[in-house]
Amino acid sequence: MAIIGHTSGGAPIHHGPSPRQTPRKSRNPLFACTSATCTQRTTKNQAKKTQGLCLYCKAPLKGFQAFKPSVPDTLTPAQLADACLSYRHDFGLLEGEERARVLAQAADWWRCFARALNDPSVHIHGPQ
Repeated sequence: MAIIGHTSGGAPIHHGPSPRQTPRKSRNPLFACTSATCTQRTTKNQAKKTQGLCLYCKAPLKGFQAFKPSVPDTLTPAQLADACLSYRHDFGLLEGEERARVLAQAADWWRCFARALNDPSVHIHGPQ
């Protein structure tokens, strides 16, 4: 830190940033719109929300690559049984038909979750 002088109490007066306090590069880069007429820049968080499109003109953003989660469409029978046991602790005690019904319901729910994660709808927004 650059010390200019002392106050009447003897405390130093500091002016300007110290060498360790130099401004850092932003950790949240800005993405430029690819439209020739739009000059807007969008943050990474906003680009994620708009799925890589400009907030103003809806043109693609230059250099933005959306993260696509890789979730399998189906689970193995062992994974389904493990999920059922976590959800319903008496699952291991269930008899044939009831057990098959719970497994089928879990598989149906998994397909819905996998679809929502792999191909999210832009028209439906959950609670904020």
